[in-house]
Amino acid sequence: MPIDVDDYEIIDLFNWQNSVKDMISQIEFVRMVDVQSETVDRYIKDGKIKPDLSVKIISRWLKLYTMLLSEMLQKSLLCIRIK
Repeated sequence: MPIDVDDYEIIDLFNWQNSVKDMISQIEFVRMVDVQSETVDRYIKDGKIKPDLSVKIISRWLKLYTMLLSEMLQKSLLCIRIK
């Protein structure tokens, strides 16, 4: 329990929106790599892909990726599909 004014901390609840403006959503990522969304969901569940940021909105999770990570994942998924 705060005892003094100095114990309070300012929290910006919507600050995550500023950091995601240059990221792509999982839907955009699926379109980029040209695979089914179930494949990406399975890779996330198995730990092969880790989103850079996950935000829960109501009952669904919004998974976001940086462009650098999405480009690396795109190359690795293409290699898996070719084999």
